[in-house]
Amino acid sequence: ERGMVILNEALDALEGKELDGETVFKLYDTYGFPADLTNDVARERDFTIDEAGFEKAMEEQRQRAREAGQFGTDYNATIKTEAETEFCGYTGTQGKSNVAEIFVEGEVAESLSAGDKAIIILGETPFYAESGGQCGDAGVIKTESGLFKVEDTQKLGNAIAHHGVLAEGVLAKGDEVEAIVD
Repeated sequence: ERGMVILNEALDALEGKELDGETVFKLYDTYGFPADLTNDVARERDFTIDEAGFEKAMEEQRQRAREAGQFGTDYNATIKTEAETEFCGYTGTQGKSNVAEIFVEGEVAESLSAGDKAIIILGETPFYAESGGQCGDAGVIKTESGLFKVEDTQKLGNAIAHHGVLAEGVLAKGDEVEAIVD
């Protein structure tokens, strides 16, 4: 409904007969309003849409998403671990565990400091790993002295890898943590 209101306002304010690609993209990206639906509504009112401008805005968004990716390298392909993680997410969205392993830039690490990007393996986790078309969970892993923000969760052999960044404090292998899915 909000998308229709914005589209009608944009069409009413048009000086020419073509709706700019940026507006079409904003409707799509912000309001989930498909470009083909925008095109249909515009056509009913004798307008056209700037499809090339829309595609350009889409490509710019894709590029921003690629650049914003926290983990440009796929360390899952190079990291080898013998650790096994028990998934407990069917019974709750939080739980206590211990840090089994830490990887920084694909290498084993014993601890993290604030600002470090890392992959953490827990003995038990409520975080669902990306699988079957479902995205991996996000949330936080907390200790008494640190806060790790989990941005993605993926399978790594028999382990579940929590990708993220230590937002504050410190975190070390063996620490007792509370894992909380957002």
